[in-house]
Amino acid sequence: MSEECPHCGEGRNLPAGSRFCAFCGSRLAPYTPEHLAQGVLEKRDSLRGERKEVTILFADVAGSLAMAAALDPEDIHAVMDGFFAFSLEVVHAERGTINQFRRDGFMALFGGA
Repeated sequence: MSEECPHCGEGRNLPAGSRFCAFCGSRLAPYTPEHLAQGVLEKRDSLRGERKEVTILFADVAGSLAMAAALDPEDIHAVMDGFFAFSLEVVHAERGTINQFRRDGFMALFGGA
């Protein structure tokens, strides 16, 4: 099923789930998933924000560009998958959450609960 842009009417061939119109660039879907937006609306304290003390961990794979140049693409993919799987396991074991993955690294948050 494809979506049609509500702004320009084009996009009959856009893939389902497209976030932006390929013709005019307008946003097609809300950036925040509906279930998350509803949770924020139900918990009004979230709208005001809150102050919490947290620890932030940034981690990446040292020398990943050189490693990627030396390995087959499937092999570097396997290495990075292993790194991210291990990282998730360790961060979750310490009651943290990975906030975002970026290229060859991630950002994790601890505390604040």
